[in-house]
Amino acid sequence: MRFTCCFLYLAVVLDIKTRQAAGWRLGTNHPSELTHGVLLDALSKHHQPAILHSEQGSEYLSYKH
Repeated sequence: MRFTCCFLYLAVVLDIKTRQAAGWRLGTNHPSELTHGVLLDALSKHHQPAILHSEQGSEYLSYKH
């Protein structure tokens, strides 16, 4: 398989207690859809967390309706 892009972006939701990946997505760019998709992936497999901490990049600070 040959990639034409220079970077791949990995978005991960980690369970801080078990240090396991609750959800993940891989993309060739990092729009808000990448981070929103990984959050939906994690919530579909696990209970809603009491606390969710994220980075402060623009894709994490954007609003999704």
